[in-house]
Amino acid sequence: MNFFVDAGDRNPNIAIRVHPLLLSLVAMIEASEDNPDMSSVSETDERALNSPYYNSPSTLPPLEIHFSGKNGPSLLPNQNDYTLTSVAN
Repeated sequence: MNFFVDAGDRNPNIAIRVHPLLLSLVAMIEASEDNPDMSSVSETDERALNSPYYNSPSTLPPLEIHFSGKNGPSLLPNQNDYTLTSVAN
């Protein structure tokens, strides 16, 4: 999450888009690093919905492109404008 906060600080004119599951996960860890409640992680977590970094999941690329057996090309170009591809199994 620090990456997104730092990116926003460096580029205040660019909207930082963070998936609500990541925001919820970060909020869960901040609530209790020693005894995290994984069942509280959700796209509809109020802590995520109230975050200044919240974006609706419908505005972001689908997460299933990274699931096992459904790897697809990354939606992010690299510095040479070549599409980055996933090699995870």
